[in-house]
Amino acid sequence: SCSEHQELRQNNDPDRYTLVEDVLWASPGGFDLAMDIYTPKSGKDSYPVVVMFHGGGWLINDKSIMDQASAYLATHGEYVICNVDYRLLADNDNSVTLNQIVDDVFGAVLWVKDHIGHYGGDGTRIAVTGDSAGGHLSAMVVNLGDRLSSAPFSEASPNFQPSYLPAGKTAEEVAAQGGLGVQAAILSYGAFDVYQGAVDGFESLRNPFWLVSGSLARGFFGNDRNVTEHPELYRA
Repeated sequence: SCSEHQELRQNNDPDRYTLVEDVLWASPGGFDLAMDIYTPKSGKDSYPVVVMFHGGGWLINDKSIMDQASAYLATHGEYVICNVDYRLLADNDNSVTLNQIVDDVFGAVLWVKDHIGHYGGDGTRIAVTGDSAGGHLSAMVVNLGDRLSSAPFSEASPNFQPSYLPAGKTAEEVAAQGGLGVQAAILSYGAFDVYQGAVDGFESLRNPFWLVSGSLARGFFGNDRNVTEHPELYRA
């Protein structure tokens, strides 16, 4: 009906923004990661940036589930929107670890800081947002965005290796210069306590996301690590 069309137009008016889809920003281990970038058409020289991370228990979904939210913000807000994909635990034959997912979202923020000027964004004014797993990942950005290292993630070195680094810089150099340095986070029902989630059965078939993803249940950090023997990994 006309009223339904008008309501949809109010929520998403493509005439108010430009959209560049599937911008390749990194390929960790040969796994291509992309983001969609929305830029308002209101004529400003630059806009603050909102980086979005989707939810799905780190196991399911992709950036497409945030299309409506991205379009709504792009229609009504004065923001550049970056709707980001990251690796899921079930990817690469169910071999991705939770720290690698954090590597991806850290890398996405660093890529945005480096490149968003080409899309009308201001890399010094960035907010991150997400729900559920995306809320957890956004919280990691603001709370641990300076915990960067070239060393592999371990209990002795619970640091992260961003999937993207600025040209000519090491993770340690980025950390020494303030890390990710975002200005705000908007968190929706984030899955914040990874340790308790594992204790409560996230790594077992009691968690239906494993079935939905078509993967066998296993540990956040691999088959050879569990929350009982390696609790500090889960608290990192």
